[in-house]
Amino acid sequence: MNARGKLNLPRLEICVLALVVLSACATKYANPAKASNVMVEILPSKDKYVEIKDVSVYQDGNKLLVTGKAKKKGSIFTAYKGHIDVAVVFPAGEPVQIGWAEYRHNPSRNIINSFEVNFQVPTKPETKVFLVFHPLDGSASEHSGAVERLLTKAS
Repeated sequence: MNARGKLNLPRLEICVLALVVLSACATKYANPAKASNVMVEILPSKDKYVEIKDVSVYQDGNKLLVTGKAKKKGSIFTAYKGHIDVAVVFPAGEPVQIGWAEYRHNPSRNIINSFEVNFQVPTKPETKVFLVFHPLDGSASEHSGAVERLLTKAS
């Protein structure tokens, strides 16, 4: 502090401090733009307790972000776990990208959970996104079955 009781920091330190404060307030994704050239299809699930809805696809540079909500139906007093499997399909036989988000319903929590799945790929014209929910039943068969349904739909 100087004689007048004011803090005496060099300008560089003030700029660095301001940059740190501003970067801490930034959103998780800088400027994701809603991808308009993507078709989204939610495949019917064999499970009757979770519904996928409000799905959006965003492009953030070379990243594709799929977001949405999963709503628990039926009894809200039981715990429930599952996966939301997502396939990104490009035209002309390019490789399919597969990702997933965990779904977990705790009885004392909200029945609607948000999810997001990130892919390190840019969208292209006629890109398609397919989603399907499956419960976790302790075996890999439900998961592999859901992924197989996505791949069948993608081909």
